[in-house]
Amino acid sequence: MVGGKDHTTHHLVYSGLTDRKVWYVFLLIGAFSSIFAVAMVNLIQLDLGLPIVLFISYFFFVFAILYRNTIKHTAPKNK
Repeated sequence: MVGGKDHTTHHLVYSGLTDRKVWYVFLLIGAFSSIFAVAMVNLIQLDLGLPIVLFISYFFFVFAILYRNTIKHTAPKNK
């Protein structure tokens, strides 16, 4: 059984990042998402419609960047 090579982390390595830099990328995404979640809770308590727009925008921004990277940088071909 062989593990998949089509995960987002693999595609970031294919784009030229080192394993440590990939770890930093996901660490930053996780840290920012946590801070963003706390801010969203505070904004929701103010009864504003803005949190929904911000959440959807953030989700699509992160998704689009990571997904575009998986399309642009493919796995190396083994002979």
